[in-house]
Amino acid sequence: MTKSKFYWDIKSVVDEAIGDIKELESEKLKLESEMKSSKFQQSYIKKEMLPMIEGKKRDIEARKEAANKQIKALADDYVSELNEANELRGEDLTDDVKLLTAGVKLTGSELEKIFDRYGDNPTMQQIVHRYADEHDVKLNRALTFRNAPLIEAVSCTPAICETVIKWADDASVYSELMPQLDGFKE
Repeated sequence: MTKSKFYWDIKSVVDEAIGDIKELESEKLKLESEMKSSKFQQSYIKKEMLPMIEGKKRDIEARKEAANKQIKALADDYVSELNEANELRGEDLTDDVKLLTAGVKLTGSELEKIFDRYGDNPTMQQIVHRYADEHDVKLNRALTFRNAPLIEAVSCTPAICETVIKWADDASVYSELMPQLDGFKE
């Protein structure tokens, strides 16, 4: 999946949910307004109108929940896809593996130089780290992962969307929070 596809899929879910919620809210408000107009008998209000209003409230909550689940699933799927880039892969092995397996005792600075060559290669980074651990060599480098900032951003998306959906009737929440996802547009 691309960042752009993720953005448009998420935006579509949010926009559709907000439209549905606003429609349900409008129907609920119409029922409440009719109920307050005093043109109905109390027995009708209790038997018919109150249950319809409560049904609309449940429908609104169910729609919010469904949208939030859909957004979470989209984000989880995209994070899984992004994390695949961090898996160990044989094709990422380089000739430096020969140095690490030749029985030569490497120093911390030598390992750091090797490690620094592989800023975007988690396979080689992990091999260097394992060598350092197995040979009690201090390595002042942390493993980096491909797409780490993007994974973090995607992981935050459901919380942003949940707030937007929760406040579906407040356009200022949408206009304030949804631009935070613009970085996915590409």
